[in-house]
Amino acid sequence: SSRNNFSAATNINIGVTNGFRYALKTSPVRQEAIAVFATGTTIQAICYDGTSWSNEWSTSTRNGGVPFDIAYEATSGDVMVLYSSNSATTNELAYRTKPGTTGCGSSNWSAETQLDPARTSGGIGYVRLATDRRTTSTLIAAIWADATWDISSMIWSGTAWGNEPSAALSTNIERISVIPVPDIDLEYESLSADLMVVWSEVSATSTSPDLSMYATCTGGNSSCTWSGTSTLPSLTHDATNLDISAHPSS
Repeated sequence: SSRNNFSAATNINIGVTNGFRYALKTSPVRQEAIAVFATGTTIQAICYDGTSWSNEWSTSTRNGGVPFDIAYEATSGDVMVLYSSNSATTNELAYRTKPGTTGCGSSNWSAETQLDPARTSGGIGYVRLATDRRTTSTLIAAIWADATWDISSMIWSGTAWGNEPSAALSTNIERISVIPVPDIDLEYESLSADLMVVWSEVSATSTSPDLSMYATCTGGNSSCTWSGTSTLPSLTHDATNLDISAHPSS
């Protein structure tokens, strides 16, 4: 609305448990929003069709951090929910998808598919997704942090996850006690679809300053080429919260 008038707050009221740590994304092809939130060791997915919310599905996940995120493919409107499976040994991630040709409804979602990243050896504490916004693209990128302080990443081609870096991006990320902090993020450049990932890590020695780091995956496709890691310039301290966004037309 051009008048920018907000309604009064209204209960979703679809029989789901009150939650916390919400993620919310809107479809690029239809009037639809997907929200995911935690309720202890369970995550709940709900869907808004422009008029009302519906209960879509729920599953077990890791408690602590924000171990899930949502992204829509730009061209198809297919939606991806990637989340911690609460496993610390194998298949540490899992995901479900819904085609952009379908609306809200639990029957429109795929069954859970497990994902076993090679650079991960602990339960996932944080997950971030980013969409390549080019209107012809189906690419989604993911970055995650686990409880053994590793960070890794993968690219969704539109049909499968792949192209994990040949080594963990970091093996010693910033954390509070045993919980990773939200110091990871990623974004696609709007025109090139080169991917940028950023994170903060603890230095190798107690006398060295902690570092904020970055890496890129260039090429604008699901088989993009990963760079080595570099230090973010001009930061005098390590970061405990990082957020990155792209200029929409450059």
